[in-house]
Amino acid sequence: MRPSRLLRPVLLTVLLSAAIAACGGPNAPSSTETPPRNFKEAFQQLEAKGKLPILDRTDTIEGVDANHNGVRDDIEAWIASLPDTELQKHRLTVLHQAIKRGMMANLKDEDDLREAGDDVFAAAYCAADAFPGTDPYHDTMVRNFTVNTRQRYKAYGKFNAALNGAVWVAIPKSHCK
Repeated sequence: MRPSRLLRPVLLTVLLSAAIAACGGPNAPSSTETPPRNFKEAFQQLEAKGKLPILDRTDTIEGVDANHNGVRDDIEAWIASLPDTELQKHRLTVLHQAIKRGMMANLKDEDDLREAGDDVFAAAYCAADAFPGTDPYHDTMVRNFTVNTRQRYKAYGKFNAALNGAVWVAIPKSHCK
């Protein structure tokens, strides 16, 4: 998948959020608010209003994981705040871990790359299965929030590019934990 295709959902989410925030309605911004001049300011305003979680923007792929459970603290807090079931939250957590694993995969090691790809595919399938009859909002948000810095975006793009042409077989639902 080309990096521009990866960025499209992130930009669409940000622009849509900014447009909603800028439009009239019950939460219309007051006339004293200044519109954001760039994406960074738009994110900061949405985070300040609680419309987006405050995300880790450290210069590492791993991010901050104070309890060393393999889940970035910001993602863990966001998932915990969702009104979803424990199973749904667990599957979103596993998806985050798989995406992070993909970003950190050794792209020159075909076995490591394939295992990371298998993990992402299975986690995405299982997360989608946990939210039957809904659009892929949760899956998309986990990916967008996980791949939220330039370094992470580049790593995820390289991972996807390295998987170019890979084929996966649908896994049985019994595989999902």
